[in-house]
This record gives sequence, structure tokens and C-alpha cells, in this order.
Amino acid sequence: QEDELAVNVLSSGCSPYMPLVLPESEKKFRPYYNFEGCSREDFDSWLNSFDYFLKKLTLKAKLERGDSVGENLRLLIKSPVHTGRVKLLLELFPDAQFIYIHRHPYDVFKSAVHMADTYYWYCHIQKPTNKAMTEFILHQYELLYDLYTQDRKLIPDGHLHELSFRDLDSQPVEEIRKIYEHFQWQGFEQMKPIIESYTQSLQDFKKNDHKELPEKWKQIIASRWEESFKEFGYET
Repeated sequence: QEDELAVNVLSSGCSPYMPLVLPESEKKFRPYYNFEGCSREDFDSWLNSFDYFLKKLTLKAKLERGDSVGENLRLLIKSPVHTGRVKLLLELFPDAQFIYIHRHPYDVFKSAVHMADTYYWYCHIQKPTNKAMTEFILHQYELLYDLYTQDRKLIPDGHLHELSFRDLDSQPVEEIRKIYEHFQWQGFEQMKPIIESYTQSLQDFKKNDHKELPEKWKQIIASRWEESFKEFGYET
């Protein structure tokens, strides 16, 4: 799941995930998306925690697989906030490869609101207003989209693969095959039965049934997130 959750704890809150705990202080944590404007001390705290966590994950995976400790192993990490850190991640890992999954902005908003209403309450030690939480969702999407589209040009040729959530959801095995082919990774045929078995296990999984967005909110999202509609070809 999201590595930033662990790093948030390890760094004592030097993360844009801290507003889930302290929503009234949300703006204070905005510099932690890409660390421009935060103190060197805070950045080092995040960086040391991130590095430590990735090393632990690597060792855990090697021990579970029975690999040699000295053998190279590629980690696949997933945190939405990393879309705002392309430049930083390339500085840390020059050979990093990126998979960007985009989704219809209306669906992103509905999913984010659902998560805020069903999960975030278990994290809060302050009670946010609906207006403040909605602004948090809208601003976070805008910021991450802007940072990603601004910095993705820094990614070396062949090191970025973009795909839609709709395609991944409807044909996961085929889309994962395309990822392997794009990055020229080996071993897809060995992984294919595992992927197929996992997707079969999800046949009875019931996705959240989000309510249709009121027209008022469609207009707000279409206005605030206009560029992403255009970039990825989604209709308003």
C-alpha cells in the first residue's frame, strides 16, 4: 500500500499526510509535497525515514524470496503524493521508472470524498469542516497534477508509462503486459498466472457505489481541474 503512510510516522509528521491527523493545520504541511519551502531539517527527516523504510522493504522481500542479500531487487512503490516528486525521485534514483495511472476527475473526486467521510475520521484529532476537507481534496489534486505535468519532461525516454484506470480495471492482465513490454522487463509469462489468479479472486469484490455528483459540483470540478480533463481526454 502507500509507503508515505509509514514515512509520515517515521519522520514524525514531515509529510503531506499529516493533515489527516491535524486537518486545521493543512496549509502548514503543503511544503512537504515536494519539499520546496520547508526546512533542511524537516527534509532530512523525511529523506532518512524514506530511505530507511525502502531498505527494510528490500530486505524483507529478499528474505521472503530467498534471494541473496547482495542481489539487486526492484521495488514497486505507490503513493499518490509521489506524482509531485518526480524531480526529487530522479535525483535520488536516476534510473527510476514511473507508472502514472489517470482516472476520470469526477471519479477521483467521488472516491476522495468517500474516503474522507469513511476513513479520515479515524485519523483526525481535530474536527474539520466539510468546506475545509473539500478544499483539501481540490487543492491536492491541482497541486499534484501541476507538479507532475511540469516535471515529467525530466523523465528519460522510455522510463514513463501512462495508462487509464478504466483500462487497467477492465483488462488488468493485458495492461500489465503492456507495462512489462514498455519497460522491457523480463518474467511476464512467469507472473501471468499469478496475476490471473489474483484478478479471479476479485470477481466477487464489490466496489464502492458512489452517488452521482450534483451538477453544481461537476461545474466546480470541471473548472478547478480543467487542465486534467483536457490532458487525458475526459469529458465534462
